[in-house]
This record gives sequence, structure tokens and C-alpha cells, in this order.
Amino acid sequence: MVGTSEIEPKSGSAGAAGFVVSRAGGMTGTPTSGDDVAGLAGSLTGTGWSEQAAMPNMISRLRRAILQSGLICLLTVSPGLAEEFVCFVYHRFGDDRYPSTNIAVDAFRGQLEYLRDEGFTVLTLGDALVRLDAGSLGGPTAVLTVDDGYDSFRTGALPLLQEFGMPATLFVNTNSIGRRGMLDWDDLTELLAQGMEIGNHTATHDYFLDLPPAGRSLTFGEDVAQAQGTLTERLGQAPKLFSFPFGEYDPDMRASVERLGFAAAVAQNSGVVSSHADRFALPRFPMGGPYATVDGFKRKARMLALPVVAREPESPVVAGDSAPWLTLRVVREGISLHRAQCFVAGASACSLQVEADADTATLRVHGHEPLQGRRTLYTVTAPSTSGPGWHWFSHVWVRPRTDYGATIRKLGK
Repeated sequence: MVGTSEIEPKSGSAGAAGFVVSRAGGMTGTPTSGDDVAGLAGSLTGTGWSEQAAMPNMISRLRRAILQSGLICLLTVSPGLAEEFVCFVYHRFGDDRYPSTNIAVDAFRGQLEYLRDEGFTVLTLGDALVRLDAGSLGGPTAVLTVDDGYDSFRTGALPLLQEFGMPATLFVNTNSIGRRGMLDWDDLTELLAQGMEIGNHTATHDYFLDLPPAGRSLTFGEDVAQAQGTLTERLGQAPKLFSFPFGEYDPDMRASVERLGFAAAVAQNSGVVSSHADRFALPRFPMGGPYATVDGFKRKARMLALPVVAREPESPVVAGDSAPWLTLRVVREGISLHRAQCFVAGASACSLQVEADADTATLRVHGHEPLQGRRTLYTVTAPSTSGPGWHWFSHVWVRPRTDYGATIRKLGK
């Protein structure tokens, strides 16, 4: 176990003492081991309940603290219970030709059995968000999302979902619909009739961050709008939800999705959806490759949201091979922050600084080595003070290509 040192006692408000701690790396032998986090990092790079009370006086102090902090990605905080649900993302089912994005059908059955046996309510993402906003989730809730629209959903997943009476939300890129190995329009129409939800995953599913920044948002917005028009015409209803291809976005792309009228968007940073989550970059635990197991699913289904109310930097995009800092402001209540730990790409090669006052804490994470690969996850976990659960938050860094000419030729621009 890596040691934790108290650096400076702080006097908090309302008679509560704050503290400052610094930790190098993570702790071993915990419910969120490095191997567990490495599973999410591997899935991300390979693929291209405990409720927290938020009393009004605490929220008031929290807002003042955030405004004074200078953090720039401000998320919504609502009085009352911070309800939450766990969300998973799948791609292929029973198709071992593509192991990094595939889950065995038997493993998927085991996951659905777990949700049934443990009393989870399984909802579409749209329904879960409506209940989250209304404060009416009422118990353990899970959402199953599926990206890209491969035909293996129809042959591998759908029969099991029908057997267990559970819905799913599919995100489809319209240029691929009806191609070999993909769902077609008749399939999508039938899935809607059976209670599944269809969302927008762009028309082309391109690496939009590889475009020059000056025209990126315009090209991305046109692509999303094209897909939205096609989906609305062919399915008779306009999708309300969006999924970023590869989970990649920048602030302008995020703003485009919101401006186009979507209710929410999902990315591929792991974590639990709560009232504190960024509505246009919702987290999902990936279920693909060697980490798409029943045991791994059970661990993720029991995770709790780390209530992050502000984040700096706002953008996941990072240039070069630097080792960036990530700063988070979190609600402190119910979380054992002196036992918090960090991971970079599943390994504990990072430093975590925690400075807490009565109601909130600032967490600063820094990797020991420059980022490698296109996408890298910074993950922070901390145990609950009221039970065996662990709180989880991750931030994805993306290092786009800079040879913009090649990307422009690929897109035909």
C-alpha cells in the first residue's frame, strides 16, 4: 500500500475539519484494483447505491466554492437526492472475429441473469434520464447501450433481451445501415416496435478530431444533421440521444450536439451516470474483449458515481505527448477521500492530490509518464463511508492526428 501523508490541517465551515493529502500512485488489494481499471483502459484504446444527500445549505456553499475555484467546466447540481444509474456500452455479440469489441453470448446471458437476480430495473437511456431528472429511479437501475448497429445484435443479443424482458438503446451510423453485417432499416423499425430505442451515431462514424480545428465543428454538425434527417425520415421519429464516434469530442462538438436539440449524448469515459454528470458526455462502462465477463460486469454494476461538479480542463483533447493535469471538484459527503486512488490507463503510475474543506474537495491527478496512444483514461476511485461501494470517475484524453491533409482526403472535403 502506498502511504498517505497529511500535509496541512484546514479549518472547514460548519465546524467540520478539512484536510490536505497527497498520494503517489494507488493502493492495491481494493475492490477497484489496477487490473479492473486496466480492463476499461484496454477496451477503450482497443476500440478505435448508495444515494448521496445534497441539502440546500450545502448546495449553496458548494456553488460559492465552485465560483471561487476558477474551474471552467461547470456541471448542474440540484438539491435533493443525487440519484444514479449504471450504463454499459456493447458493440458485437458472439462474433469472435473482432475480439476487442465482442462479448460472448453466454457471458451476456450471465450479465442479464445478474441484473434480474439482483433486482435491477433495466431501462432505455431516454427513460432512465427522465426518471433521473424526476428523482424517481427508486432503486438499482441499469442501461444497456449498443454502438454501431452490427447484425450480431439481432442474432446474439436480441433473443436474450426478449427472454429477460429488457430493453436496450442502439446508436447507429446511417451510412452503414443495410451493409453486409449491419442491421437494415426493417430491423431498426422492428426493434422500435419491440421497445428498443434508436439514437444518432453520425452518418459516417469518422475521426472528426483529426480534422483541422477551424472547420471541425461545422463538418461534424453537418454530418450529425444528415444522419438525423435520414433517421427521422426512415423511422418516423427523431432520435433524442447521440453517441460520439469512438467517444471522441471537443467542446465545440459537444455544443453542436446540444444546439441540434438532442436531450443527451454519451461518450466512452467509464463511470456511473448521476445528476452531477455532464449531460452531453455521459459515461458508460465498456463491455468488450477479455473484460466483457460476468464478474467484471458485477463489479461495475455495483459502482457509485463520484459526484464531480466541476472539471478542468474542459476539453479532452491534448496535443503532443505531455502528461496533463486533471483537476476535479467533488462533493465530499459520504466519500472516504483520504483513501482515494488514481489510475492512468489502468496503472497506478500517477499522483493524486486531495484538498478538502467541509463540503467539497479538489482532486488533482497527474500521470508520471507522457500519454501514449490515441486515447488514455485518467480514473479516480474512492470508497464510500456508508458501505462497501466505491465511487468512480474517469476522464478520457484524446491525442488526435495532426496530418490534417490525410483526414480531409479521406472525408472527401
